[in-house]
Amino acid sequence: MSQNGHESTIRELYYRQITATLLSDLLHFLYEALRCSAKGKITVSFALLRKPLKENLFYLEWLLADPLSMIQAFESEQPSDKTIGSVSEVRKREIVRRAVEKTNSGHWFDADLIYDFRYNKQFSLGFENLFQKANHLVTSFRFLETEPANFNFVFSDESARYSQWNGLYSYLPIILLHTVEIVEGLLSTFAKREEGIDLTHIHNLIGFAHWLDSGPHSSQAAGALAVIKSSLLEVGLSCPSCQTEIFSSDESLTTLYNENAISCMACSWKFDLNVDSAQHAEQKNED
Repeated sequence: MSQNGHESTIRELYYRQITATLLSDLLHFLYEALRCSAKGKITVSFALLRKPLKENLFYLEWLLADPLSMIQAFESEQPSDKTIGSVSEVRKREIVRRAVEKTNSGHWFDADLIYDFRYNKQFSLGFENLFQKANHLVTSFRFLETEPANFNFVFSDESARYSQWNGLYSYLPIILLHTVEIVEGLLSTFAKREEGIDLTHIHNLIGFAHWLDSGPHSSQAAGALAVIKSSLLEVGLSCPSCQTEIFSSDESLTTLYNENAISCMACSWKFDLNVDSAQHAEQKNED
């Protein structure tokens, strides 16, 4: 293909295959990290989170932000051209910022905060210190020095483990939602969902708002739900039975999230997006 001048097609194939394979690898690590966390193996969980959040996610961000330069680096005969260590901090922050701007939630996320969570050793709320200490028994970096008469994490008592657990779940959902938005941004360039109203993005945000409401960021939950409801009202979805605005209540948002169903609180009409959509598609194919 290269010899016959199909460079653009090659890049398109690279774009799709890189997205699929990096995503698959990322999900395997995230799944095992969350499983380990559920079992209380916090150190192992942080060790497993390092690669997908610092490497896989960054390459996906780079592919979304600047696909041409990322693919050129990917094709290079010099491995150093695509190592993350060879990318300056300024350039990494720019890539994260441009990627965030290309997502549906770009106005929600602070790109610098997303970067600091994963890379900044001086950011007290970030994961970088935890990544390093989970992967190394002894660290000597400034701000990460292992204390005298200690090895990183191996002497953690129950109180320390609960503190680490709390830190993990206080901020990991932010990074995970950002990851979903990056992947959605990539997929949207070459794959489309079935015809109809796509509520995937809204569904994700409702879950995020409920997480805010139940955790240390509860003061932001009301504002988040208000923004989500406003976005849904702009869709102008009315009940086919009584013409009431579907998403005029918080209860309808909860039903959408918990049951993946659109419901009218006024007359109890309900449309199950899992079952009814499949039946609708089957009927359409028969017609």
